[in-house]
Parts: sequence; C-alpha cells; structure tokens
Amino acid sequence: MAYGYYGLIEVDHILVPADQAAFTWPVVGTYDGTGGEPDIRTVANGGHVENTASGGVSGSLTVPADLVFSPNVDGSSPYPHEIVAYNAATGAIIAWVRTPLTAASDEQPYMCFGDAAVTTSQEDLANCWPTDEFWGSCHLQEASGTLYNSVPTGPDLTATNTPTYGQTGKIGNCLLFDDASQEYLSCASAPSTEPVSLSAWVRSDSAALLQTFLLLLDTGAYDALVMQLCGNVGGDPVGAVALLAGGASHAGAYTTNGYTRNVFYHGMGVFTGHAERHAYINAGGEATNTTSIATAAFDVTYIACASPGNQHLSGYVDEIRIQIVARDDDWVTTEYNAQNAPASFYSMGAEQALSAGVIAQLIGVAWASVGQIAGVAEASIAEIAGMAAN
Repeated sequence: MAYGYYGLIEVDHILVPADQAAFTWPVVGTYDGTGGEPDIRTVANGGHVENTASGGVSGSLTVPADLVFSPNVDGSSPYPHEIVAYNAATGAIIAWVRTPLTAASDEQPYMCFGDAAVTTSQEDLANCWPTDEFWGSCHLQEASGTLYNSVPTGPDLTATNTPTYGQTGKIGNCLLFDDASQEYLSCASAPSTEPVSLSAWVRSDSAALLQTFLLLLDTGAYDALVMQLCGNVGGDPVGAVALLAGGASHAGAYTTNGYTRNVFYHGMGVFTGHAERHAYINAGGEATNTTSIATAAFDVTYIACASPGNQHLSGYVDEIRIQIVARDDDWVTTEYNAQNAPASFYSMGAEQALSAGVIAQLIGVAWASVGQIAGVAEASIAEIAGMAAN
C-alpha cells in the first residue's frame, strides 16, 4: 500500500501530563481541503479518498477504506483505529486512534489517504480497544436500536422505554433520558469485580435529583458500584460509591466540585479494590474513600438508572467507558483533555502529496526485497541439490 496524501497531526504534549505507552483518543473534524487542510472527501465529491467500504462497530457504517493513521507518511505500520462517523460529501469524520503519547514532546502521527488499491476498511477495533484494558466502549452514536460496544468481546446495550436517539452529544451523537418515563440502557453482563474505572459524559437538566449514570450490579446480593450525580447533596458532586445489599452499608468518594444544570461534565470513578475508590469531575475535584466494602461478583450493567424505577437520570449520556484497570490521575486528565476539546488536543497540518518518485521508490524497495529473497532461496536450492549429487 502507498497512500498518495497525508496530513501531519500534532498532539499538544502540554495536555498529556505523563507518558502513555498507548492511548485511544478522538480525531474529530471536517476536512474538505479548506485552507490547504487534508481533503478526505471522496474523489467523486472532489476529495482524495478513493474508496469507501462497510465498517464501524456495526459493520454497516460507510467508512473511508483508504485512510489510516500511521507513524509514517506512506501509511505503513498503521496505528489501530475505529471510524464512528464519516461523511463522504463533506469530509466530516469522527475516528478513534490508539497511539503512544508523550509529555515531553508532541506526538506526530500522520493521517494518510488516497490509495485506489485499498477497497476494504483498515480499521482495527480489537487493538484500538484492547480487552486487557477495556470491557466497554460505547459511543451512543446510533440512530436507533442496539447501542454497540466497540470492544469486540464486550456486550452491546439495549434501550428500555425509548430514550431519544440522535441528540447532540459531547462527541457526535448521544442519547437523552427522561426520568419520568424511566428510560435506561442495560446489558446482562458486567466486569465481575474491582479494579474497574467507570466514566461517561453526562448532562443533567436537574440539580435536585440523585441520578445514577453508570452502575455495575450483583443481582444476587444486590451489591453495586455506582457513578452518580448527587443533586440531593450540597454542592451537587459526582459520587463513586460501593454498596452492599442495596445500600445496607456503603462507602463513597464525592468530588469537591459540583455540576451545573444543562452542561456536559466528564464523570469518572476509579475503584482500585474493595477498600479504595476515587471520584473525578472534569478530571478535577478528586475525592478518595478508603472504607472497606467487600462487594460480590457483578452480573448486570445499567446506564441512566440504579435499577428499573430507581435513581433515573434526567438528561444526556455520551461516550461510556468501562475499563478493567485502575487508572491513575494522569490517565484521567489525559482522557478528559482528549475528549473535552479534540480541536485543542491536537492540530491538523496541511495536506501533502506523496510524490510519484517516493511511491515508486517504496514499490521498488519492496520488489527488490522480494527478488533478494527469491535469489537466496534459489541459491539455497542449488546448494542442496549439489550436496545431494555428491
């Protein structure tokens, strides 16, 4: 493969407080060649993407086939990525790419595109959302029906009581939930125990309700790990709470900062074990609780309620993450910075064309390598034949 065009992406290292060996972050924008930027519209629409294909987590999304993110201008050795939304006519895209990030200097991957020979999606969801870190990654981008989990082994979510799809979210679309109608999402599975890190973007229209936006439940003992908007608590914090027997005993960490109605906030809870939990709002207001709560094994996940009929959310949820590792402060800050304002997290450079000479050189090197291997093989065969004859 030799992609004919590329744009240099520069991640602002100031927004990466510590090195991350591999981190999945969003590329969000409309790239139509305006002002010399990359033009990832299709050729039929005046751009430089040659082909589209079926892809995305559902397998039915139209994605740019000949587009990758790479450490190299020719698109070789690409980084894992997922396409969440793409408009071939406008060049609008939402993609998630997994690269190393450093605190000392700007990471500089390339967005490479324009290869007529590439006709199938180059996405790699399995390595974009590796299962040794992620149990769930749900973008809630769908227009109806199943809410897909981008982690290949993770279960999808099902909507109950018709929440409203296709609402403007923090990144792309999201869902709106009406607490009076008891709308929620669920799946009959969950990470079994700590450590877990739970996060989502949440926008509530109420500062008076105790609202659960993400919960792992043990349906036998009724133990749970809960992420809440605590509108019935002074200061309206975000809470990361462990419960035994439906609340017979509990321990929670509650952020020192609160939330305001009708504004998106990044709420995150890190449950490192039975005796430690941390809560964050917009990567700040951190609170820690170290009371021991020995929860049992979880088997159900709820979004936008604590259980049907209990602590329903009145508002929006976007970009759900359920991770089976305990993230540290630096990771939490990087996640917030990357998702809060992608246009500030990275900058996109001007479109550059990979010259025909460079492409020919790359192809020549490849063919030379093939010829060299063939020559070695031929010489080896002749040598073996000679030895046999003797």
